[in-house]
Amino acid sequence: MKLFSRNYINLDSDLVQYYGLNIIMRKYLCVPKWLPFIAFMEHGWTALDYPINSYLELKDYPLMFVDSKRRFKAYFNVKHNFKRILITGMPFILYRKSENLCKEIEAKGTVAFPSHGTVFLKSEYNIKEYCAKLKELSSEFHPITICLHTDNMYQKEIFTTLGFEVVTAGTRYDKNFLINFYNILKRHKYSTSNIVGSHLFYSIDLNIPFFIMGEEPEYINNPPQNPDVPGKYKISDFLYGKEAYDFFNTGPVTSISEEQKEYVEKETGIMDASNRIILFIYYWFYFIQWICVKIIYKITNIMPSRLKLLLKLLIKKKSK
Repeated sequence: MKLFSRNYINLDSDLVQYYGLNIIMRKYLCVPKWLPFIAFMEHGWTALDYPINSYLELKDYPLMFVDSKRRFKAYFNVKHNFKRILITGMPFILYRKSENLCKEIEAKGTVAFPSHGTVFLKSEYNIKEYCAKLKELSSEFHPITICLHTDNMYQKEIFTTLGFEVVTAGTRYDKNFLINFYNILKRHKYSTSNIVGSHLFYSIDLNIPFFIMGEEPEYINNPPQNPDVPGKYKISDFLYGKEAYDFFNTGPVTSISEEQKEYVEKETGIMDASNRIILFIYYWFYFIQWICVKIIYKITNIMPSRLKLLLKLLIKKKSK
């Protein structure tokens, strides 16, 4: 009886595997590789103040892990199929703390995270103008390294031609993505981008000053394959996107303000996250419940029809 057959369940989905999120949470909650992972997660910071509609229809996951209280409220107030929603804090930050990662003492220069597109969205901005802005930075911020998302590696030649070193942390499914990402980030003194994104929060958490500079990109969702966002939009069009811009659209800075620290603590959810022991208890309680249902389902499928009917009647009677 192959209870964990891939034909039977669809867990550790592509989205949960993004950037090693499932690796982080499996380790955090002591879930071995040979067991299914029964929690779903968003895969990074979002400016949206509403839930991702396609996630609400998921039925295979008893648990939903969210980064912050803000995202908890987004899912809590709408109809969904999750049995419980829990605040974990950003998984990357849980990983950083568990590995005791810090900015290197000899860190130098700036790592820039240009806006990236996806198979669904196109990010539009003038790359040459953005590079010109980066070159105008004072010597304190040099050398400058460009960290590209793999979806945008086709732009590598443009950046290298303009004199920048280009690196990437790997694909979404690279098991070493976390290690590569933090190896890139921690060796730099400063961090910047032309967009608000997860990199902002990971930088500040690592005590690396972050600032936004350059033209804000516009995202093109045409034809609209992603129903959760408009056909054209900017991150600052959203309430929480604008809030983030207000905090970090400062131009070059060499320190992190107290207001920025407080904002990042709130958005990363670390202050509101459930205790690790509490998360562990919830996870394994729902896992046992989940596995019992699967076992009963399997047993009833191989039972004679009369025994199935008797079992259903007994369960119905007990529920009354």
